[in-house]
Amino acid sequence: MLNEIYARHGMTFTDDDLKSHFGRFEWYNPRSANVQSDLTELEKQNIEFLNNHQPTTM
Repeated sequence: MLNEIYARHGMTFTDDDLKSHFGRFEWYNPRSANVQSDLTELEKQNIEFLNNHQPTTM
């Protein structure tokens, strides 16, 4: 969910799994390694929420 926010703004991923996953979508157009300035305030809030509520791994 978190990476989809970034992908919708054209973030280029270094992780091969993420590249492969988002590369299957017609809407994904990788353009930049840093899309922070393109995010809306709501998206920034959603990212913060998701980062603070990640499940812990055992």
